[in-house]
Amino acid sequence: EARTANVATARRVFKFLLHHAHWCGPVWYEVCRFEQRCERNAHALALAEQGLAHLPRYGPLWFSALRLLECVVAPQDGLLERARSLVQRGARAISKDLVWKLWFEYGRLEERAGGAKTARAAFVHSALGCPRNLRWKVWLGGSRTELAYGQLETAQALLDRALIEAPAKVRGAVRLERARLAEVSGDVAGARAELRAARRECRHEWKVFLEAVLVEVRAKKPSRALREARRALRVHTGTGRLWAALIQLRPRLAPQTPPAHAGGACGNGALDGGASDGRGGTGAGPRGGSGGNEATSARGAVDARHAEESAEEAGGARVWRGGAQHVRIFREALQEVPKSGEVWAEGARICLDPTTSAFNPAAARRFLDFAIEFTPQYGDSFVEYLRLHLILRSSTEEVAHLVQLCVNAEPNYGTLWFHCKRSLLLSTRQVLLVAHHLLTIELEKQAPLYEAAMRRTGFEGY
Repeated sequence: EARTANVATARRVFKFLLHHAHWCGPVWYEVCRFEQRCERNAHALALAEQGLAHLPRYGPLWFSALRLLECVVAPQDGLLERARSLVQRGARAISKDLVWKLWFEYGRLEERAGGAKTARAAFVHSALGCPRNLRWKVWLGGSRTELAYGQLETAQALLDRALIEAPAKVRGAVRLERARLAEVSGDVAGARAELRAARRECRHEWKVFLEAVLVEVRAKKPSRALREARRALRVHTGTGRLWAALIQLRPRLAPQTPPAHAGGACGNGALDGGASDGRGGTGAGPRGGSGGNEATSARGAVDARHAEESAEEAGGARVWRGGAQHVRIFREALQEVPKSGEVWAEGARICLDPTTSAFNPAAARRFLDFAIEFTPQYGDSFVEYLRLHLILRSSTEEVAHLVQLCVNAEPNYGTLWFHCKRSLLLSTRQVLLVAHHLLTIELEKQAPLYEAAMRRTGFEGY
């Protein structure tokens, strides 16, 4: 009921469950999450406190209450005192295996609230109670806090200790942090050295390969970034994030201007993927964010084949040379990772580029449907879908449906998503509001460009 936006019905069901199953911790936890998604944080916090009164040993509810407290109470209104009291109560009630993590989360809260000294004290509590094989996580969190307060030497010392104590299979994560610290300090060569060591020690960890690409991008070295992306894909061929990075990088090496005669070269057929009605045809579409990274059923396999057929049609589109280069890499990526939402989102970006004759809102809609179906936690897909709705001046009902899909999916990563999520405390709806504001400003500046593209490709009245 909550996923279909029947909020009143969902509340009645939860009320029934709380009355008849108040002994069940997951029920209290889900009620709090539901109210938080509805942006009723104060009510969610009150419910969390009630749940803790019934089930003080249920660990996840203490973490939920701590997050909600930060959302409801401002630092100047006694947030830190109330949070510390909550953590102390929780430390006496929950399993010892979770006490260290509760203090760790409290330390991060203190850091965000500006309490450097108390944050350090919380991390000390966390380290003292943490199992030896997990203590590296505390040093990692402490280093981020020290970096936030400009203590680079202390941050480096904590990362050195984390590298010593981290198990071999997670040393890549520590190397990643060390590379980022070196980059922040202005030592790009040191960052590259750390990432080379990480690739040798943790060849199975694709994130260190992606970071090697991003370091070169931030250093404004597109040729090196492209080389790193190709090298990474030789090792991790099935990683969608790496293919998406490659698609983004390729045009930087050969920037071109669309020729004057490019208008009308492909019309409605360019990259349409069979979506002539502009609503994704009869292919797969978003299903309330209930999908995951991989489709595990026979239906998922059929959807993937259908998606590949769409890509084949897209690849055959008549586009000017710059757009064809985009499409070639896109098709190559789909051959390897047809269920990657990140790759389908890049295909949609190609179709939403008004400077090429690959511009096609119908294809973009279809590709974004696939992106949300296959990888609903990728926030950039929703931001690009919002861009599409603004370009097409879609109805309020369509936008509301997209927002509900996004709330259900609860995205947790994406470059655009993080750009719009200015604070960890922002809800999904608030992030989309920020995205809407930024997109509106951008599209107002680029309005003539989009209008010309709509006319050129025959979508003027779409």
